Amino acid sequence: LTPNPAVVTFGAGTNPGSTQVVTLTPSVPPQGGVLVVDVAPQLTGATVVSPAGPLTFPAGSIAPQTIVIQRSAPVEQPGGGFISVTQNAGATTALNFPDGSVNLSIPVAVEAEEPDPINPGTITPAPNPLVFAAGTGPGDVQVLTLTPNEAPVGQNLILNVDGAGLGANGTIQSGNTVIFPVGSLAPQSVVVSRDLAPTQSGSGFISITQAPGAAPANYPAGSVNLSVLANFEAQEIPPLAIDPIAPTNFEVGTFGQTPPLNITGGLAPFTITLVSPSETVLNTTFGLSFDPGTGIISGIPTTATTGLNVSIRVTDSDNPPASATANFTLVIENPPPPPAP
Repeated sequence: LTPNPAVVTFGAGTNPGSTQVVTLTPSVPPQGGVLVVDVAPQLTGATVVSPAGPLTFPAGSIAPQTIVIQRSAPVEQPGGGFISVTQNAGATTALNFPDGSVNLSIPVAVEAEEPDPINPGTITPAPNPLVFAAGTGPGDVQVLTLTPNEAPVGQNLILNVDGAGLGANGTIQSGNTVIFPVGSLAPQSVVVSRDLAPTQSGSGFISITQAPGAAPANYPAGSVNLSVLANFEAQEIPPLAIDPIAPTNFEVGTFGQTPPLNITGGLAPFTITLVSPSETVLNTTFGLSFDPGTGIISGIPTTATTGLNVSIRVTDSDNPPASATANFTLVIENPPPPPAP
């Protein structure tokens, strides 16, 4: 008997349930009786579905008989073995096929499909470094974007975000865990706030590491280990100053007010304080009031004075705060006498 094909192969990518057929053809027709052979598979990942028993070749015929093999292994699983075809001596009556003349072994290969190659994943932080520019202050935020180059395979990628390296410069506001879902290339964000005063500078770093047990196939354990620098720039603040205030004259019984303060430099908002005289003296003795929002002294004077020394202090919001003082003289004159009759 001649088998065709001599070797049975279920190639990579063939699905469970696919079949292969082997034909067995006698070189000469059986004479004086029939040829009977037994089919005995020794297979993994495949089975013989036909014949269910021995094969019989009729006398005087060279018609082939068939063996049908079916794959049972999943595409990713290999297998194989052989099919033994041997003469059934008790059932064979052909004179030209003596006992033992048929003894075949037909190899069967079940190939596995190679899985798609897994490209190693990386996470790219941007911007890097993270910069809080001059002029930003406490509570201002910057967003750090984390972008995967490969979608996680098999399970979520979970990263721990540690802001301890920022020290007193800043704080992580968006939580300490970032999750990249399976199959997604969507970037994730880390929100960082500034804690430093605008006039202070500093630097620190954010550590981003893989959470234990969160290891997709393309992000093996420990493969994500990032350190993102954060710079906090200082705002240059010009020195705080108050333009000089010229001596100011009021008149008893007539409304008057000092000019508003012209403040330059420093860091707003400002705190304006009357140093001298006290507000109590200004109000009860002279009938005037002080506006801490503008530094203006106003009102209808009740008492004359040839020279009231006034001192007003301005303090800014820097850390530490700067201050400047404006000193001027306030003269309150009596009204001129009425004209003579």
